[in-house]
Amino acid sequence: MKIVSGRGADAHVTSAQFRQFIEGTVGSLSCILQTGEHLEPELASNNLIRVKSGMMCHHGNISSVDNGTYDEITIQNGTQGMKRIDLVVNRYTVEEETEIEKNEWVVIQGTPAESNPVVPAYTEGDLRNGDLIDDCPVFEVELDGINVTEVRKRLNLCSTNEDTGWIYPDISGGFEAYTDSWRPRYRVKNGQVEIVGAVKPTNSVFIGQTPITIFTLPDELIPAVSVPQLCQGTLRGIWYLEVTRDGNVNVARARDNFNNYITVDSGAWFPFNVVYYPA
Repeated sequence: MKIVSGRGADAHVTSAQFRQFIEGTVGSLSCILQTGEHLEPELASNNLIRVKSGMMCHHGNISSVDNGTYDEITIQNGTQGMKRIDLVVNRYTVEEETEIEKNEWVVIQGTPAESNPVVPAYTEGDLRNGDLIDDCPVFEVELDGINVTEVRKRLNLCSTNEDTGWIYPDISGGFEAYTDSWRPRYRVKNGQVEIVGAVKPTNSVFIGQTPITIFTLPDELIPAVSVPQLCQGTLRGIWYLEVTRDGNVNVARARDNFNNYITVDSGAWFPFNVVYYPA
């Protein structure tokens, strides 16, 4: 055992210890602190986003835009007739030899598509485990042609450890949000994890015993045991939702009766609402 918050004979408080303390008070999920202007994004032009003052926490690491200032983030031009989603991440890096750490904004450019553009991948590191790069997605920038149509925050305001606020994961596996209002989301409130929303297949798909992962929860929210739920969707069809011990949220076993697995049309409604205690 060693003292952290007291004076020692030598400099002894490390950034890892400070982050561990922050994680124990603010919580382990990424969020924006209730200070400054909450890192509010402002579209200055089709190529420039201004991020107002504020602080955020990711894996216990605190980074900030100073009060009375703003950061500028440049977005590459869109393509006429195409849609695109860019991802703005707050990237933590540490120089292995010098152990110097820093944070910076990085824009990960998405792939242009005529319809249904997808959010690009990012580096899912964990600085707590010694990873040299750890990206935290903060904004999604949606472009339609040459115009930026929306800048969406990926993080909520930190409130208390009792309520994290809603967090919106990336949807995968050939599914997408059923509508904006049904966009899948999760939160921790009073020690319980709640997952709600609805998805739809982007194309016709056979949904049998092999599960399809639609998104994955962070490690700190995995259940103690797998959480199964029988759900009802389009035309009274039934299907199986499971939150696994790996943190995967899976869809499987779609049926129009209790005997036959079926091929589901694109646009079919898959609603869910799950509550459980994390491990």
